[in-house]
Amino acid sequence: MTPLSRIGEGALVARLVHRMNAEGRLSHYRSVVTTPGFPRAIAGVITELRLARISLDVVGACAPGLEPLIGAFELALKEAGVTDWPGVLSLASEAASAVGGNRPRLIGLPTPILDVTIGNEAEFVFVESLTAAATEVLATVPSADQATLRRLRDRLGAQIEDLDLRSVGDEISASSTSVSALTNLQRRLFKEEERPNRSEAG
Repeated sequence: MTPLSRIGEGALVARLVHRMNAEGRLSHYRSVVTTPGFPRAIAGVITELRLARISLDVVGACAPGLEPLIGAFELALKEAGVTDWPGVLSLASEAASAVGGNRPRLIGLPTPILDVTIGNEAEFVFVESLTAAATEVLATVPSADQATLRRLRDRLGAQIEDLDLRSVGDEISASSTSVSALTNLQRRLFKEEERPNRSEAG
């Protein structure tokens, strides 16, 4: 199974759109199907729906014109022996959930997850598979990434510790102004709230 690049994915969808339109199977999109951006837009929608792990039945109930395109795309992937990013995540989740000799050798060891954004259901399922197999897990998440924090807390039951609330040795004893200023910069660099006024330091 070979991973398919975003460009390759777009080319595959463009070929499917051209063929299915010639066969009269895209009548739902007849007003836009020949526009230059249509294949790219459809490729983006297919990727988003596959990352969300939404089944073809659900898609068919909500968007019947889209279901045959997704079905044809998935069939084309299988026939070509390639897969897209959602497919890679799905295969990785299956591997992480395997038991016995089928499990990759690093699965099941203590696992660090360092500032990894969990942006969709496919990524969450993969992380869930890794953490379920691991003996211990340490995850770090930027405080602004609330979506990932919610998934870890609410769906994995992780205990969240806010490191910004820790004293870090009382700002490293505040005796060194430059160290205290550096600590303040490290903590607040990517935060949007107003920063407190501080005296100039070296």
